[in-house]
Amino acid sequence: VSIFGIGGGLSLYEGIAHMRHVAPEAVLFDPTVNYIVLGLAMLVEGWSFSVAFKQFNKARGSKGAWSYIKGAKDPSVFTVVLEDSAAMLGLLFALAGVFFGHLFKNPYLDGAASVAIGLLLMSVAFILAFESKSLLLGEGVDDSTLKDIKSRVTAVPAVERAGKILTMYIGPHNLLVNLDVCFKPGITDAEMHTAIQNIEKNIREVYPECSRIYIESQALAPESRQECT
Repeated sequence: VSIFGIGGGLSLYEGIAHMRHVAPEAVLFDPTVNYIVLGLAMLVEGWSFSVAFKQFNKARGSKGAWSYIKGAKDPSVFTVVLEDSAAMLGLLFALAGVFFGHLFKNPYLDGAASVAIGLLLMSVAFILAFESKSLLLGEGVDDSTLKDIKSRVTAVPAVERAGKILTMYIGPHNLLVNLDVCFKPGITDAEMHTAIQNIEKNIREVYPECSRIYIESQALAPESRQECT
């Protein structure tokens, strides 16, 4: 994020400075070397982008690209795709700036291309920061998944009700789940142990990423059942 943000800011600054202090002779030099460098860079970045995009499509499956990015718990896959996409677009902006600057003898177009590249990089930095901040702060599952986990807990016959459920991703494919479970009065320790195993089984059947499930359990006497929330 810092690389994109700082790089975008410098590119934006240089583009504005170029347009403010442009020299007419800036478009008179031979652009052949520029085209060669940009062409080679596009070949390398194009290959990198194709590999990253294949991995991205494989990871997202049938989900839309933006839906996958919003819900992904492993930012490494879409980070590479966004990085390579920004690089390809940046090279196209640079190529357009050089080409049209010489075509129309307009030195401002080169600076405008630099400004466009800066805005592009800063936009990518914003997207990465926005999509990664929740993971850095300890993101949990969405509401629909939380409700489904709760229903799988209460589906166990020995469970009276499920209280508060806390979840947090501690890795791309590692979900921590803390459950407050109230069991029906009168069950034995053996029945409670079996019920806990069934709870874990029910959850992991659908959510195998739940690597750690902690259950705070209690069997209530009839007069204290209302305390379980």
